[in-house]
Amino acid sequence: MPVIDIAKGLSEALIRSSFDGILAFDRDFRYTIWNPAMERISGVPAERALGRVAFEVFPFLVETGEDEAFREALAGRHKLTRDRVFTVPETGHQGVFEGSYSPLRDASGGIAGGLAVIRDVTERRDSAESSRRLSLLAELGRQLSTSLDYQEMLSFLPELMVQELADLAILDVFDEDGEIRRVAVAHRDPQHREIAEELRRRYPPKVGAAAGMGLVLRTGEPVLVPEIMEEQIRAAAQDAHHLELLLRLRTTSSMLVPLVGHGRVLGALALSITHSERRYGPADLAFAEDVAQRAALALDNARLYAQAQEYVRRLEAADRRKDEFLAMLAHELRNPLGAIANAGHVLDRRAEGDPRTRELVAVVGRQIRHLARLVDDLLDVSRFSHGHIELRKTAFELRRAVEGAVETARPLVEQRRHTLALSLADEPLWLEADVTRIEQVLSNLLHNAAKFTPPGGRIELTTRRDGGEVVIAVRDNGAGISPDLLPRIFDLFVQEERSLDRSYGGLGIGLTLVRSLVERHGGAVAAASAGPGRGSELTVRLPLHVPPAETAEPAREEAAAAGVAAAAHVLLVEDNLDAAEALGELLRMWGHTVHLAHDGASALEAARRRRPDVVLLDIGLPGMDGYTVAEQLRAVPGHDGVKLVAVTGYGQESDRQRAALAGFDHHLVKPVDVERLRELLTPETAR
Repeated sequence: MPVIDIAKGLSEALIRSSFDGILAFDRDFRYTIWNPAMERISGVPAERALGRVAFEVFPFLVETGEDEAFREALAGRHKLTRDRVFTVPETGHQGVFEGSYSPLRDASGGIAGGLAVIRDVTERRDSAESSRRLSLLAELGRQLSTSLDYQEMLSFLPELMVQELADLAILDVFDEDGEIRRVAVAHRDPQHREIAEELRRRYPPKVGAAAGMGLVLRTGEPVLVPEIMEEQIRAAAQDAHHLELLLRLRTTSSMLVPLVGHGRVLGALALSITHSERRYGPADLAFAEDVAQRAALALDNARLYAQAQEYVRRLEAADRRKDEFLAMLAHELRNPLGAIANAGHVLDRRAEGDPRTRELVAVVGRQIRHLARLVDDLLDVSRFSHGHIELRKTAFELRRAVEGAVETARPLVEQRRHTLALSLADEPLWLEADVTRIEQVLSNLLHNAAKFTPPGGRIELTTRRDGGEVVIAVRDNGAGISPDLLPRIFDLFVQEERSLDRSYGGLGIGLTLVRSLVERHGGAVAAASAGPGRGSELTVRLPLHVPPAETAEPAREEAAAAGVAAAAHVLLVEDNLDAAEALGELLRMWGHTVHLAHDGASALEAARRRRPDVVLLDIGLPGMDGYTVAEQLRAVPGHDGVKLVAVTGYGQESDRQRAALAGFDHHLVKPVDVERLRELLTPETAR
């Protein structure tokens, strides 16, 4: 949030034309504002004061104790000094001065400096009115400097004015539709306040009026009416009831002062005398205009701040809706992808003697994996932008991540007939990182290289140690990167200009994820290229981890052997009939007994009757969701040993955590990794 400088709430014209000396100072007591009136009062020109420490410019401030007022302001307190007799060294003038010192606060409430209004009251030091008005200005300055609440400012201004200048104060502003809106009324007498509120409610001002508040709001010019006669009141009445209210209120003198902020009329302040013999004059109007100018500028700042806050709230709401949409989109896409993938696995098993059919099934599998990858990348970008990615760091040897990444990228590499060469360091290179995310980084780099290299190209992946860092480089002899794109290659949605056929595809988010993941691990990523058509090299640097001597690489859990696993009784709960039939058929081909259920209630009934070994349970079920089904299954006597596996399109970390709390043993995201599923159905696999 930017710091709101109070000087911005005072127009330059106001500062320069003020009869009072206006100065401001920072936390080091250095002058930051020094208006012409201060030059006249002190005899010191602005260029000799600005930037200098107050007590160096005027040593007598310390001698007379005036420095205490400066310190009070910086301590967050307001200080008025009266009847201070100074002999100004520059002019030899001995005078009596009053000062109003206030803290300057930034938008977060911190003290940024102080503001002082200095008045020479030598000739009118006995004027109680002058002192009261100075106090009112000080209070106004305090209120304006400590709040950015638009409504709060609107309400306090009339109340402040009835303390000094009026019996009745009314504030009207323009609303967003350009209509006049009453926002605040203050009166010394509660009964008269009720009359004023009824008058404005039943006889509101109109912008097109030829006189009164409507005229002031339309023209931005003040109006002073020193004496209001009863004949004038009768002439202004719209009907008998209106006249009755006006006579009961009995205004004898009034001023209408516009509030103009940054050249725009924001509203107007009506000040009236109803209880005394006093009458307004030009000096009163000048003072009221002074107050209105200060208030208008602060109000405009507060209004702009409120608009900015509302804009931020709308952006945040839109961002939340976007995230919700992406999560739902991922779920809705994964359901049909899962059904297609399972059907593909079944067809693959049945087409063992038909090479052409198996080739087509392989095409389906590759495209499903591509779509699933795009879905995951979209969700990861959203998570990173909000800081929702949690890293699960463990110590592991880099080869483990390289092997996983190569296996993930191999289908695309082989499809495009590339040569993939690995040159790995002879020594073990250890990382303390999230192995899944590092594998994702490397597979993204390999996919990127394979995608942007023409068929039959060469891709190299090398690893080495450089001091306390692990360096991983992926080189290709493909399309290369143009010099103007190179600095932006890791930015979101950035891609080289391509032809309309989009032969390289992609969304332009893979390298953004690479940079985000690497930086979250305390590393850095860089790109290099000799230019278009001359290949590229992307380099990742990560902190080297030195494990304790006894640390050994954890053995990786081997997948279940190919072929038919030991038979299990599986309850498959899935509301998508196509997905249920395809996955059920695949499970039967593996030798398992499968029972299907399509909603929560029938799943619970089937579980009670059949006592399955494994329940594959969708989350997004109609009526009773999968979380509730899991919780109720866990409560059924004799079902403690049932293995619960979530098979769902909801794949965010929060979804996994919620599944674990509901009693699930495992969480699989559609389209399901069939080897992982086969492994979970093996009796020897731990829950």
